[in-house]
Amino acid sequence: MRVVSMALIDMSYLLISAISIGVAFLTQYWIGFGYVNAVLLLFLLYLAIVRIPLVLNWSSNLYGSVFTRVFFFQVFSIISYAICYNESPALSGKFEDYWDALYFSATTWTTLGYGDINPIGNIRLLSSIQALTGLSTLPVLASVIWLYCERRLWDKSQEEQGKEDYQLTTDSALGHFVEIESEKTKEEQRKRNKIKLNPCNCDNSEPFIEKYFDIIGVLTPLANFIVICKGCGEFSKPKKNAYLAAWAWNRHNKALKRN
Repeated sequence: MRVVSMALIDMSYLLISAISIGVAFLTQYWIGFGYVNAVLLLFLLYLAIVRIPLVLNWSSNLYGSVFTRVFFFQVFSIISYAICYNESPALSGKFEDYWDALYFSATTWTTLGYGDINPIGNIRLLSSIQALTGLSTLPVLASVIWLYCERRLWDKSQEEQGKEDYQLTTDSALGHFVEIESEKTKEEQRKRNKIKLNPCNCDNSEPFIEKYFDIIGVLTPLANFIVICKGCGEFSKPKKNAYLAAWAWNRHNKALKRN
């Protein structure tokens, strides 16, 4: 049932978006179409908000989809209102081109209202509705961002666990953090040593894969892998995966041999 609801919402969203653009262009004939468009955009905002719990209950990793929908609703609404303003006889004389209408729509949406272009006549209420819609949408976008961050914040108990899980020290040669040697790190290194590496061009060629960390906070040591030659100190570009580091090293050495 949830999948059906999400599909119906997405189909309705696309259909109403297309209708909204068409109605916006009709504002040149009657200002009432501008208000019809405002109602359609408010309904699109309602659909975007209703969609949020459906998507996140389906998968908590779909924040990108939710954020994109709300963000592009803002962009679409600004463009749609700009068309209304540009087509409306009440404001058409105030704009040199469409970009002026887009500028006026954006400043109205964000409630900045610089005052260099002022709505007149029966278009004033429409610009007020746009400002209210913008005020209603920005908190939704901010809430989605905060919810994404809040879901990924660690509590204090996990922070202490993180300190125990990662016992790091500074490697004087690399200038980075590496794990303190243990049976676990030795076993990991033995597995990395099995990855095939092309020999270096130096006389004492002994390339090996080293794992090191960039520390971002307590709980997010980001692992990087680099191939280093013990003989001459030549090294590859760091990669997020040991096999990618080996691939970069082998490719680099093949290029050197061809030259």
